[in-house]
Amino acid sequence: MTKKRRGSKKSKKLTDKNKADNTRGSGLLTSKENRTVLFKFAISEKLDSGFMFKDMKYSEYKDFCNFVSITVNKGLSITEVNKLLLRTEGPHGPKNEEIFNDCKRKMFHLGKDRTKFRIHGYYNSDDYFVICRIDPKHVYKY
Repeated sequence: MTKKRRGSKKSKKLTDKNKADNTRGSGLLTSKENRTVLFKFAISEKLDSGFMFKDMKYSEYKDFCNFVSITVNKGLSITEVNKLLLRTEGPHGPKNEEIFNDCKRKMFHLGKDRTKFRIHGYYNSDDYFVICRIDPKHVYKY
């Protein structure tokens, strides 16, 4: 009789990527392909100081949960999320090029109607919206 050893399975590496790639620019967000690509988000880098979960009040945390409910939980595509939440007003339009964690990014901010709650981030090469700041009071200025 042979005993099975627990924990002896070799863990599989999920990916060989160490950093988010920003080579697929914002021009692809409205492509035909993205009409069917589901919106998904990630937090793959340190959030901007002052715009983290720890800086939020309970009611603001609920606003973030609502953001998840109306996007990921509803199975919306990138195009549908952009139509619903992409903020187009402002000095730079819907996107702003900025340096974030030492990389040049095309940042977008998402928010519902006239509410102050905003999520700032960029799309990486895997079509994830990478959250960089959670701005529940809309205090971040470009």
